[in-house]
Amino acid sequence: MSNDRIVVGIDVGTTKVCALIAEVSEDDHLEVIGVGIVPSRGLKKAVVVNPEEVSVLAPRAGERTLTLVTCYPFYFVGHAPKRFVVRARQVFSTPAEVEARPDRSGTKPVMSQRPAGSLENGILLPG
Repeated sequence: MSNDRIVVGIDVGTTKVCALIAEVSEDDHLEVIGVGIVPSRGLKKAVVVNPEEVSVLAPRAGERTLTLVTCYPFYFVGHAPKRFVVRARQVFSTPAEVEARPDRSGTKPVMSQRPAGSLENGILLPG
């Protein structure tokens, strides 16, 4: 087990967040060991910009936001030519607001330890 290699994929969207965790075998095949899907409510916008375009980092008056920045394209090794910027807004600010939200009962994360199916060419096939 000390030679295990794990890869993770995540897709953050405006309506849901999906994640996949896989173990890489010695012959470079992937075995999916976990998947998850949860609703997303706070993501406002994602853009690709030049590194010089720092205006996307400026706070907006009256908004409680979080801005995340990473290099783009994602596969690039070294000094990437672009930046991927995601801006999210605060949806609930207090524990009482979280507890009082009307859709609380149906928002449990969907998680599977070992999903039925196999991963072929990056696509999860039903088992």
